[in-house]
Parts: sequence; structure tokens; C-alpha cells
Amino acid sequence: MRATVGSPQKPTPPCVKPNFLNKLEIPLLQNLASTLNETVGIGLTVSGGVGNLIGVAGGASAFLVVTPGGQAGFLITKGATLPLGFVGGAGAFGGPAFLQSNVTTLSQLAGPSADFGVSAADGLGVSGDVSVSASGVTTVLSAGFGIGGNGHAAVIQQSQVIPVCQ
Repeated sequence: MRATVGSPQKPTPPCVKPNFLNKLEIPLLQNLASTLNETVGIGLTVSGGVGNLIGVAGGASAFLVVTPGGQAGFLITKGATLPLGFVGGAGAFGGPAFLQSNVTTLSQLAGPSADFGVSAADGLGVSGDVSVSASGVTTVLSAGFGIGGNGHAAVIQQSQVIPVCQ
């Protein structure tokens, strides 16, 4: 039997290697995050729903995010009404997006949050979301394509963060 001296090593959290484009984006996002003293990110978002006050809606997004301290990671978020929720309109939207959050670490982005989103798109359009969690407030603005005109929804979402390997 072998004795361990000192404290046992903690397992290293899994990380993702950045691709060529990420290696170009991260320094730009680090500069912006440092200047704003907030977490920022770029990514893609999709959402859809149908309802007239009560209905069903859901969405998902993936972002490359960077904290003011320079930590980079991938933020994956999925959300839906459970099973029915506050929804107005019928349609779908998707496109590139910009994220800004008052949290200062990657771990503060992970976990559950309440999200309220609006969109205006029948062809080219825009959407905006505000998510509130125990750690802070995150806003997302997106320009993309959609169908259905104007819509809004409130959903419960779950986020996961995977750090970028240093």
C-alpha cells in the first residue's frame, strides 16, 4: 500500500483547443472584455416558439466568451418553456450574435437562468435576450434571419462552459 504525501491532485477540468479562427478572435475579445470590465462573446443563436400569451418556446446558443481577466471558454446554452410559458407570436429566428455579461469568471456563466427574449424578423431581422441568474445579468443581441414577424418568450435555460485550453 502506498501512502499519499500532501494533498491529492485535483483532476484538470476538460478543455477545448482553440481553432485557427478562435486564436484570432480571443485576443480581440480579451481587449474588449478588459476595456469594458465585463465578459463578452461572439457566437450563434437559434430560437422558436408559438403562443398567444401561453405557448411553447425554446432555443439554443453557442458562444466563444472571454472574461475581463482573460479567461476564454465556450458557452453552450439550451432553454425551453417548461412545459408551457409566456410566449407571444409564432416563428423562428437564428443568426450570429454578440454577448455581454456583468459576470467576471467563466464559472459564473454556468448553471440555470431565466431568459426573456424578443425578435423582429420576417426575412432579415434582429433579436435580443436578457438572462438573469444568481451570478449576474447577460444580454445577447443578434442579427439574422427569421420567419413569423415579431415574437417574445420567457424560458428557463441551462448553460455549460468549457474552458479553452491554454
